[in-house]
Amino acid sequence: MSDFYFNALAAECRQGLKDDGYDILHVEDLSTIRNLVEILGKPYLTPRLSPFLNDFTPNNCFWLLLTRGDETVAAGGCRFDDLGNMKLSQFWQNCVARHYERTGGAVLDVASPVDDYLSGRLAYFGDLIVHEEFRGAKAGRVLKRFTHFAIAFAMLKFDPSAVYAFVREKDVGRGAMKFYGFNTVIHNAQTWSNAPSYHRDDDACFFVTQKYFSYYAKLLSDLPEKL
Repeated sequence: MSDFYFNALAAECRQGLKDDGYDILHVEDLSTIRNLVEILGKPYLTPRLSPFLNDFTPNNCFWLLLTRGDETVAAGGCRFDDLGNMKLSQFWQNCVARHYERTGGAVLDVASPVDDYLSGRLAYFGDLIVHEEFRGAKAGRVLKRFTHFAIAFAMLKFDPSAVYAFVREKDVGRGAMKFYGFNTVIHNAQTWSNAPSYHRDDDACFFVTQKYFSYYAKLLSDLPEKL
């Protein structure tokens, strides 16, 4: 039954975007992501979602583009990891040690609720990139539908126990959790040593479980005015 509601929400989001003149494209050739990111004005990809630092396949990663005619206005990626019995905290530390070996970056500590609530089959959504000319009030409803579509798509594609993301603390106070489609926040999720410029110790981890998102998807499908 969950898949029915995820499909319904994805269809509602996509139709609402089409009504406003936008579309969502699924990127099949991940080698094009670097150029697309540069077009959007971002000079880098985070290692966690870079196709050049990971052996991604259609079964463990996807990227979505938000387009308006021939113009790309936003993009975001998602990766899937089946951790088995490994703790997410250990997985994060392993990934960081590998990705930031040259610069000495390391995760020294992970907040205890991370392992308490997130385990097993997990999807990570990140590198949400928005063209600077598209930011602000006019982007609100459009981006909300884009991110809700992305979570619904991740639920359908990967069947994860939860989808999570990292968000800066300043955006938590601006209501980013509900806006993006998540329902739980873990503040100060990681403590870093020599963190890259795009990570901070006060970054929050947002997540939504599949069970809750099934309820939420049904709610939004029944009441699309909430989108």
